[in-house]
Amino acid sequence: MEYQKLLQRAQREKEKIPNYIDELVNDYDFNTLIRNRWLKGKRPNGEIIGRYKNGGGLVDLTDTTEMGKQIQIFEVRKNVYAFGSGVDYYDKIVEMFGLDNFNITPKETIELFDFIMLKVQEKYLNNVYLI
Repeated sequence: MEYQKLLQRAQREKEKIPNYIDELVNDYDFNTLIRNRWLKGKRPNGEIIGRYKNGGGLVDLTDTTEMGKQIQIFEVRKNVYAFGSGVDYYDKIVEMFGLDNFNITPKETIELFDFIMLKVQEKYLNNVYLI
């Protein structure tokens, strides 16, 4: 392959990297990660979410499962994301138990970054050298 064409292809692919990241983040299964943690009654930092007032156990945020099914990730600014839920009572839950419950753990964050870096690198190299 001609050197100049390879450089041009590499530059075009480099410009697509933010789109690769967006696709990977949007396709990642955050709902399962967060819902599984909720079932254990845990915050991302490992502490308990809370205890029910009637002494019935740990708050698990999975009462109806709808909140977990409707977890959404949205871009706050380029490559900065936040989580929320589309249920009507989302604001009330956040007020009662905190916004941090909709985050992923530090370990999950590292695993996500590793996954993204590997997939972006694979796609970039495949598209530059194997086309």
